[in-house]
Amino acid sequence: MFHWKCKLLAKRKKCFRNFSVVGRKCFNCKYLVEQKEHQYPQFLNPVEDADAFFERFEQFEEWVNALSTRRVHCEGTIQSVKPDMIFRYDQNKKHLRLRGFLVSFNEGFIDNRYFTDRFYLHLSSELQNRLLLREADEIEFDANLKIVKGRFEFIKAGRFEFMMRGKSKPIKKSDALVALNTYTVQKNQPSKCLGCKFGLLTDIQNKYTGNQRELICLKGVADYRECAVSILDSSEDNRDFCANDQYCNHAL
Repeated sequence: MFHWKCKLLAKRKKCFRNFSVVGRKCFNCKYLVEQKEHQYPQFLNPVEDADAFFERFEQFEEWVNALSTRRVHCEGTIQSVKPDMIFRYDQNKKHLRLRGFLVSFNEGFIDNRYFTDRFYLHLSSELQNRLLLREADEIEFDANLKIVKGRFEFIKAGRFEFMMRGKSKPIKKSDALVALNTYTVQKNQPSKCLGCKFGLLTDIQNKYTGNQRELICLKGVADYRECAVSILDSSEDNRDFCANDQYCNHAL
């Protein structure tokens, strides 16, 4: 940020151009003083809280770095299982590709430490077909940690153990392949579609436009305002996320 002031006006002297304030016509004047102000972020809490925060942050970084060097034991309850898809451009045409499945946990145990933030498990399509992971499964597994866009994502998982199985229908590779041909793009990205188990926020890989995302509907609903997925879904796992507030009696 820059501040400008006049040496003459600061001494309560008259400007030889008869100006009363500093303006754009003063930039070539020898009496103009330009000051550059550097602004830095400040920690608003007391110094003791700041020191404690940075100490905890350093300990957390050390823990994450240690996890990245070895196999990690994880435990948690599955919140969702969705296809991992990405848009790619081939000869200026956009194509949707399947890269496997992404399993999310709202919380759980990582290396015997209770982790209160969301973390993810990436599975190949073949492994998902064998395990048939689904919502509400309580599982244990060993995997390698990978930090993806600041989030915890575990890969190359093995040694799965099930403490409890969920009751919902698992998604398979065949379901994801059907969605590749029937998906629709929800350009308005309604919030309830983002929370719906059939809504998928998908990355667009394009070296010309940079990182972008589009929200797609795996059920192929053309207009979210006419969505009847929650009514037709007999499992009722999705009823609280129906985007059709006006017509759906399952809407929140």
